[in-house]
Amino acid sequence: MKNLNNFNKFIYIVSSISKYLSVFGLLTIAITMLTQVILRFFFKSCLPWAEELTRYGIIWIVMLTSGILVKDDELIKVDFFGKFWPENIRKYRDLIYQFLILIILAVILIEGWGQTISGLKQRTTSLGIKWFWPYLSIPIGAILMIFYYVVSIINKIRLIKREKLI
Repeated sequence: MKNLNNFNKFIYIVSSISKYLSVFGLLTIAITMLTQVILRFFFKSCLPWAEELTRYGIIWIVMLTSGILVKDDELIKVDFFGKFWPENIRKYRDLIYQFLILIILAVILIEGWGQTISGLKQRTTSLGIKWFWPYLSIPIGAILMIFYYVVSIINKIRLIKREKLI
């Protein structure tokens, strides 16, 4: 980490926070579900909030890790005909795809934020928390993905310009 510039340090810190929060969420879900199974099997009892916590935890984990997948370029791609395109055209095609994904993510961010704000008025059934907190995962995940896509687009444009100079 010593060799990274400030912006790369920021990217590293944001992705590290996302990873640690995801691991914490996954551990919380695992412990909660294990406790739920033990209570049901041995004591014929249950935690009424366990399923709700697990559901919202999984949503948060998916939204936090999706940004990391974008950063590491590990999202699933359907690119059956990609190998038939010339390399120089593929670079521009990928940029166009990323711009289209940015538009979709902007819509998700805007709509998700509207839903999040409306969640301030109601509470969840079992946990009793405001819907704001489960819904907040959508705009947070969209922001993380937008951030990493913008970084990726900037890097690809720099690479294309550098290759043209050579």
